[in-house]
Order: sequence, then structure tokens, then C-alpha cells
Amino acid sequence: MCGVVLREGRRQKTAAVVDHIRPYDLRPDLELEPDNLWSVCRDCHDRECRRIEDKARSIRQWTPRGADWIASEKMRFRFVSLDGSVGGPGGKPSRA
Repeated sequence: MCGVVLREGRRQKTAAVVDHIRPYDLRPDLELEPDNLWSVCRDCHDRECRRIEDKARSIRQWTPRGADWIASEKMRFRFVSLDGSVGGPGGKPSRA
């Protein structure tokens, strides 16, 4: 989400965390689907992903249909791969 190089471990803010783009409690059928998973830093996961999901709850989007809204909000962030290319998870173009 932020373009930082992800690190191993759990304590660093840049530690890699696997995030479900569409939350697994809304779409359990996508829990292990590679296209629904992406690696983000712990800081982005704890801040941005949580902010988006909390917003979904507050505007009544915390539904299986709302999972697509959550995914579109997460996709607004730029994804930068190690080779410098910009896109979304899995190389999909990003809007930001």
C-alpha cells in the first residue's frame, strides 16, 4: 500500500502481513484464494486496512456485497513491486 520494502518478523512496522482484500468473515469462500490476498506492511494493515474496514462498518457496507466496496477502497492504494512497476495485487493496474 505504501511502497515500503517488506521485512521478515512481526515487530517492525515494515513486517509483512497477509491481508484479505475482501475480508474473510464476509467472503469465507475467498479465504485462501491468491487473488484475494496481498502482502502489506504491518503499519498499513493496522492503520489503512483497518480504517477502510471500520468505515465499511459505519456506512453499512459490512456485508458480503460490501466486500467488493472494501476491495475497491483498498485498490486505491498504489502497489509498487520490487522491479518498480506499479499496479495492484497480482499486477493489476491501480487507480492511485
